[in-house]
Amino acid sequence: MKEVFLVIHYTGPAGRVERAGSFPLRGQRPEDVAWDWWDKDVSRGVDKKLDKILADGEDITEKVLEVRKERWYQLGLPF
Repeated sequence: MKEVFLVIHYTGPAGRVERAGSFPLRGQRPEDVAWDWWDKDVSRGVDKKLDKILADGEDITEKVLEVRKERWYQLGLPF
């Protein structure tokens, strides 16, 4: 099974934070997996600002933000 190693850099109330982990792709693009992790796990709770996301060492931040726009558009939300 293919996996992607993600590193998320974000700023929260306690300052700058980095989280990392390996995730199965399951037929998805790395930016989809990264957005799901950020949206469902990392960003929950207190206010956090996404700074950068790396997938296997490549900066995919802009691709992840495009996924956010796509998903919010599907839900009819402003972005």
